[in-house]
Amino acid sequence: MIDIVSEALRSNQIKYSRCVNRSKDFLTTGTLEQFRNDNTIRVLVMPLSLGAEGLDLIIANHIYLLEPLLNIHQESQAINRINRLGQCQQTYIHKYILINTIEEKIINIQEKQRMNHHNMMSATLKKARDDEYLSIEELQYVLDITV
Repeated sequence: MIDIVSEALRSNQIKYSRCVNRSKDFLTTGTLEQFRNDNTIRVLVMPLSLGAEGLDLIIANHIYLLEPLLNIHQESQAINRINRLGQCQQTYIHKYILINTIEEKIINIQEKQRMNHHNMMSATLKKARDDEYLSIEELQYVLDITV
């Protein structure tokens, strides 16, 4: 997909930076630094898995997700690279899904994962709220009351 997007950008004479692996100079002197410092470069092309960890991309305000990941948390981390403290612009997430493809099935799996995660978090929060209060037995113990 990265090759297809890169070719489309090149064909339309859109200047871009491209990174397909994380080299030692990726963060400081390579592709990422070019994207941050060269105002003529409007697009940074990279795999979602590479852009998910440890990057600060607040210079960007659009993210285009072309390939969904099974790991919903990794996808969320990638999205959060542009939506961080210090971001002064409105941010936009664009997600492209082709119907009747593996990607569509992955999206369905992601939705189930999100629902399971939401249900688990709701149950955890309810338990935490319940744990905020002492039971009668605990209150009697703390106050040294025997009934």
